[in-house]
Parts: sequence; C-alpha cells; structure tokens
Amino acid sequence: MMKKRMLSLMGVFALLLLIVPQAAFVPVVNITLDVSTKHLKAPENQVVCTVTLDTNYDGRTTIAMWTKNGEPIPNYTNNNFVLENGRTSTYKLNVPFTRDFAEPGARIGFIIFYDNEQVSAEQYITFENITAAEYDRLEEEARLKAEEEKARKRQEALDTVKTIEVTATINAGTSVYSNMTLTSKSGSLSKGTAGVYVNYYQKTTSSGGKQKVSGKLRLSNGNTVWVPYNKLSISTANFSATEGYSEEIRTNFVNAKGYASDTGYLVWINLKTQTVSVFTGQKENWVLDKTYTCATGRNTNPTIAGVFKYHTKVAKWDFGSYYVNTVLIFNGGHAMHTRTYTKKTGALLDATMGRPVSSGCVRMLDNDVKWLSDNLPLYSTVVVF
Repeated sequence: MMKKRMLSLMGVFALLLLIVPQAAFVPVVNITLDVSTKHLKAPENQVVCTVTLDTNYDGRTTIAMWTKNGEPIPNYTNNNFVLENGRTSTYKLNVPFTRDFAEPGARIGFIIFYDNEQVSAEQYITFENITAAEYDRLEEEARLKAEEEKARKRQEALDTVKTIEVTATINAGTSVYSNMTLTSKSGSLSKGTAGVYVNYYQKTTSSGGKQKVSGKLRLSNGNTVWVPYNKLSISTANFSATEGYSEEIRTNFVNAKGYASDTGYLVWINLKTQTVSVFTGQKENWVLDKTYTCATGRNTNPTIAGVFKYHTKVAKWDFGSYYVNTVLIFNGGHAMHTRTYTKKTGALLDATMGRPVSSGCVRMLDNDVKWLSDNLPLYSTVVVF
C-alpha cells in the first residue's frame, strides 16, 4: 500500500514539473577595467590596461573593442571575442611625451556588444609632463650612456680583431739587428728560437731582380729584431681564419682606430680573415658598404701591414707567362687585382681564394675588383691589418 502511494506522489511531482514553466536564461556580462596607474608622469610613458570578464555565457563569440576618448583604437577591435568567464584582454597605452607635450589625459575604455546590448567600462588616466630642465638632465644622461656604450663596443672590437700571425724559427745561430739593412747589431739568437714573422726587406740586384736581405721577427717577449733572411725558416701552414668578424665588430674596429681618408671611402684588407671591407663616411663615422673575399701574400711574401693610399690604377700587369687585370696600386708594388691568368690561353691560372697564396698583392674576383675600380676614388685610404 505504502509503495503504491509513493509511486502516486512521484507521478504528481513529475506532472507539476511539466506544468510549471522553467526560469528563462538571463545573460550576465560584466567587465572590470584595471590600469597600472591612473597618473602617468614622464619619463614613464606606458600604462597597461586590462579588462576581466564576468559572465554566465560559455563560448559565444561577439564584438569587443578598446577605445580612447570614446573612439575605437585602430587595430584593437575583435570581431570574434569569446564570452567566457574570467576572459581577459590587454591594451598598452603608449604616451609620446616630448618637451612640447601638453595633453592632460585620456579616457581608455572597453566595450562588448551582445544581443543588441552593450556593456562598457572606462578609466581616466591623467598625464604629467616634466620640466625643460628635467629633459635637459635626461638627455645628458642618455648622451653619456650612449658614449659609454660606444666606447665599450669599440674596445670590444679592438680586443677581438686580430691580424694574421705567421710563425718562423731561427734555423742556425745568428746575430740580430735593429735595422733592416743589418748594419746595427743588437744581440744574437740561438737555433730553434721561434717568433712571429712580421716583415721582410729586399733589394734590387745588379741584374734587376729582387733579393730578400732580412726578415723582421717578433719574439715572445714582444721585442722585434731583424735577422738575415737565410737564417729564417718560415712556416707554410695556413694561419688565416675560417670565420670572419661581424659587421658591427668591423665597423667599430675601424672607427676605434681613428682611420681617416681623403675621400669618402676607406678600404680595410684583413689578413686574418682574408677579406676586403669597403666603408663609406668619414673618420670615426665609417659605415660598412661592401665585403669581398680575397687572397693576400703567402707566408714567405706577406702583404705588408700598414696604412696606405690607393694612388694608381692600371688595366693590366704582364708577368711574361701570366698576367693580372684591373690593378689598383696602394703600396709600391702591392696592389689589389684579379687572380692570375695564363698569357697563352687566357685561362685562370690559380683560382685559390680565402687564404694567403700571392706574391704579396691582394687577389680578388674579377667583378669585385672591377667594382672597386669603378667606384673607389684615387687617394682613398687602404688599411692592411
């Protein structure tokens, strides 16, 4: 009996559920707008604005936008804004403070449109500029900081850039001299003493040829001496680098060295990286324009380091069995020119690039040295290092 009564009551309850209308869905959309500051004073120039959504919608898309002084902010309208509880959106207000800036503030707002309704929130942010004296102080601080950074980077370049260092060994005990003509004796070195081969001196023989008389050696203690050339055994190893320096390092290096030029061009032949870098500008303000691969003098006939002037241009040098074209002379018999070609057939004789192989000149690809010939003014400075 009791069981039947319970079933009857449950039926009545189910019927009531069908008869009594259910409560309609009432959408709730609220937003809270927070800002990192309501008063922005120069030199600070940014306010972070964040809205947080409180809603009972779950996943519906609608339109939302950020506004400034009641107007939509360009590129800050979202036509597919998802209504989800806890959803956030951020806008960063950047204020372009200058000496003449006089805007008192700005109203930053956020609007959501839904079901022919809209909900919005706003915050007013006040702006405060600084005085002319404060601008003067900040600009001086910035200038000093920039100078310090420039000096740091230039010193870094000086510490980073290296020239090529070819080793040589004394092959028999010998006297050493303070001059390249070997007339002023300054001491002696024993067989096996090693150092860095720096330079050589040669003279013209009675038959018109060239004969090396002496070589300059930098010892481990930093001292340099001249020794008879026949007392030197010069290494045949490749001491050039496989990787070059960055554009920033190269630019900072030539500016730190204070190289000047009578033209708006400066050429740096780097013996270590086997590259020719062309800069435009002026002293302490050089900008890298071109970089070319080259092949400088081999170990026994190095391209002499120093600062020179490009002073003569000739179309061709003829060496009897071979020749080179587009010759840009910068140091006596040293020049930038093409690779070697056989005189008989005009075929390329030696295609080697990127390592020291020449008799002292700087070999370049034909198109590269042609560009220099067409664009580099006479009397431009050429640095070999």
